[in-house]
Amino acid sequence: YDPLDGSENIDINMPTGKIFGFVVLVAIVIIAISLNNRAQQTPTVSDNTPPIQSATGSANLSFVSQLGDGTYVVDEENTTLGWSAERIVGSNHSGTVPVQGSVEITSEEATGVFTIDMTQISEATSNTRFLGHLASADFFDVETYSTAILSLTDILGAEGDNAYTVMADLTIKDISNSITFPVEITEADNQITAVADFEIDRTMWDINFDSGSIFQEIGDKAIKDEIQFNLQLSLVKE
Repeated sequence: YDPLDGSENIDINMPTGKIFGFVVLVAIVIIAISLNNRAQQTPTVSDNTPPIQSATGSANLSFVSQLGDGTYVVDEENTTLGWSAERIVGSNHSGTVPVQGSVEITSEEATGVFTIDMTQISEATSNTRFLGHLASADFFDVETYSTAILSLTDILGAEGDNAYTVMADLTIKDISNSITFPVEITEADNQITAVADFEIDRTMWDINFDSGSIFQEIGDKAIKDEIQFNLQLSLVKE
């Protein structure tokens, strides 16, 4: 009886030495096939493979090494945070909001907190009725939540000269969400300049008035969920 295929095809008169040799040959073939399959399944690690590095702000802030340790404070006269919002069909509004804060820089990292004064939101046409509505509980409820906070959590290197990606926590109405946006950063004479365009989905901060995604029945009269921002930030070393 042949245990490999179940047939009775072995010559019982075959010498014992030949049978043993045949069994050894089969075993060698099986082991060789097994080792070959294992080699194909095991990743090859080259001695030249670079180590994996985590994407952290301290590892990618190339401009940090060019600056001395210290605190860089927002130059309010040369800093603007512009905003714009619009209905799906119809009116649109834009304006600015004041920003204060600072960035602390060491040889390894940069951390910063910026305060946005929600009581001082402006509108391009000085529409007092509109501004009053923005300040109400329908939108930012500034009587209860007078400021918003942007806390820098990381800066990642990106492709291109002076191009970076900012990661931050934005808190509005005591609700915090992480946001990420591209920024162009330059420095000269102990001054840092950052320029960025980004947007947020206001419903993530419970600003739901006339939202088309929440109140679908209002159709084209809805206000878009997205608020666009343009940041021109100037920081001066103390």
